[in-house]
Amino acid sequence: MPPTTDSASIPIETLSISEVCNRLGITAHTARYYERIGLLHVGRSPSGRRVFDQRAVDRLDFLVRMRSSGMGISELTRYVDLVNQGESTTPERLQIMRDQRQRIIEQIRDLERALTATEYKIAVYGGAPDDTSHSLKGHHS
Repeated sequence: MPPTTDSASIPIETLSISEVCNRLGITAHTARYYERIGLLHVGRSPSGRRVFDQRAVDRLDFLVRMRSSGMGISELTRYVDLVNQGESTTPERLQIMRDQRQRIIEQIRDLERALTATEYKIAVYGGAPDDTSHSLKGHHS
């Protein structure tokens, strides 16, 4: 799975849990949780500390993005199980991703309607929709 954030796509040897979490903007608790429930496999150093290679970082990044877009743990578990079963499950994985894409598109539409309503109220109160640094136009995270 290709990385989905600029920070995750930087080639790495291995990273500690704190380095990975800083790059992905998550807590160590989240990373450990995904490992504990079997969605993520992380190597260990000779001293027993977690070490994340590029594959683990990419997987964690994918899991975080899917969760943040509303995919449930049970569906993520199903998807990872299918990945682990190999290429024969590609059609089923493709369908899961298509379904998720549709949910994301619907969420974006809902958020756009909420933004429109919010901008209307700002205008009603005498403000301009673009009078804040939090505007989506031109804002890059």
